[in-house]
Formats: sequence, structure tokens, C-alpha cells
Amino acid sequence: MEVEAVLKIYKIYLDSIKTNYLCCFKINLVGKMDRLCDFPNLVKGRIKGYDNNEFIMSNKIIEMGLLPETDFVILHKAPFGGPLYVEFGVEKTRVALRLEEAKFVFVESIEC
Repeated sequence: MEVEAVLKIYKIYLDSIKTNYLCCFKINLVGKMDRLCDFPNLVKGRIKGYDNNEFIMSNKIIEMGLLPETDFVILHKAPFGGPLYVEFGVEKTRVALRLEEAKFVFVESIEC
């Protein structure tokens, strides 16, 4: 019984640290332009535009619905340079996007 109580308290402690970290991180990022590939997990953001000066960006990004002024959240980043799992839009559409594609998308964080 004692071990279960300690584990429960430890879990509550870890959850509070995660919440405080994310809140501080969100405050520091608000209004800062960044690329989608560098954006942190679980922070709300908004797509601001594209870096397509050399016309090498795939049209797939636009066709999937990742349009300017669309709100999104990165739910998961695969390890070792794998794809991003992104949820966006009012319908909460979820897609996987390669890092090579995500580097063309300019984003900024927004307040919750």
C-alpha cells in the first residue's frame, strides 16, 4: 500500500512539472516565427506562410489543408528525423508530415 501511495504522489509531481514546463515554454514562444519542423510538441500554433522561393516545396502540403492561418498542434515527433504527427483545423484532421516537407512551413505559437 505504501509503494502505491508513493507512486501516485510521484505521478502527480511529474504531471505538474510537465504542465509548468509547457506553460513557460508557451509564454516564451508566443508571437515568434519558426519553421514547423522545429516547433515543439503539444504547443498550439498557427501556419503563417511558406518558404517556396526556389519552387521546390511539394504541393502536398497545401493539398492536405495546411493553409495559412490554420491552427495546429504537433502531437508527436518520431525519433531519428522521422515524420511529425500534426493535428490541424476545426475538424481536427491528423496527418503525418516528413521533416523535409515541414521545413517549408512558417509557423508561430498562439495563446491557448
